[in-house]
Amino acid sequence: MTSHLYRISRYKRALEVDAGYPDTRWYEGQLVFAGPDAAIEVMGKTINGYIGGTASHPEGQLASLINEYKTSIRKEARALRLADTVAVILSGKWHHVDPDQDPRFEAYLVHLVAGEGNVVTQRYSSQIFGWDNEGYNDGREFFGGGGRRLVDDVASLRGHAELKLAPGKFLSPCGMYALEGVVWFPVSDQSLPIVYSNVNGPDAPARSMDAGGDINPAVSCKQLGDGTLLGELRAREQALKGLPGVFRGKTVDRSAHRPDEMTLGEAFASTDILGYWHQVDDGSDELLPTFELLHDSEYLEEVITPVDTRTDDWTFGSEYATDWKPLGDSMPTCRSRILAVGSLPEICRDPL
Repeated sequence: MTSHLYRISRYKRALEVDAGYPDTRWYEGQLVFAGPDAAIEVMGKTINGYIGGTASHPEGQLASLINEYKTSIRKEARALRLADTVAVILSGKWHHVDPDQDPRFEAYLVHLVAGEGNVVTQRYSSQIFGWDNEGYNDGREFFGGGGRRLVDDVASLRGHAELKLAPGKFLSPCGMYALEGVVWFPVSDQSLPIVYSNVNGPDAPARSMDAGGDINPAVSCKQLGDGTLLGELRAREQALKGLPGVFRGKTVDRSAHRPDEMTLGEAFASTDILGYWHQVDDGSDELLPTFELLHDSEYLEEVITPVDTRTDDWTFGSEYATDWKPLGDSMPTCRSRILAVGSLPEICRDPL
């Protein structure tokens, strides 16, 4: 099979040279979740998974999802087949950027592959998975126009996508990109191509945070990995392995450096932390924290000190914390603090 059928970010369809395209060309945009390219291929009763255009791990996360939904996948593939179809490929993204949500497969395109290699591509509109048509994927009421010439359509649509997905506009609670692009479908003339505009994906240039010269460069970018939280954490871990810690002008061992006090910014520069937790006390019985990857200048100068787990039951494995501080006049009964060092979100670490 042609590899771009398994990779939505690489998908291209050749123009029909003799087609009489209209002078004004409109496309309907669908927001695309962030993550590595993923695909599910159905050939007869056999279901195969792909990540980044290659076979997914036989016991990985996508394989587990396929096993859970195999009956629905086969049923819908039968309904989608044409008379000459030998393979049905659902092309989309593997999405997981929030530790409080489960990983999932998001489909956008359906490729119906005939025996002689011809391909009919359609918009995915099935109801296979429990999250289909939820959230951003249901926001399909925006449009973009083509360029002055037909060959300018791709560039014009990318411009529309960049305006729609301005940097920082759609972020997950932990600070990763929640959306990475737009897939454009022709509104009326189906001879026009389906176009994918990749804006914030792993293949796009990394955008660094302006967090100051003392902040570790390995954790000063919004996204380093494959667009998933797991990939981000692994990429940061790898980046830190060859980078010595520096604390107030001295080189230190990141894994062992645990001073009596330091700022959050110094913790990033001198320890092995990959992120931090923001915890709010609103008077309820549980003080659940939110894991964050991005640097906030508001917190970088906050002083963190070792916590006493004998008297503090709400540290969630963190070794350091700031003092509790009021959230402000608008929320006089609420307070918050920063937790850091020694704990990460509980997420599945199986391969994709």
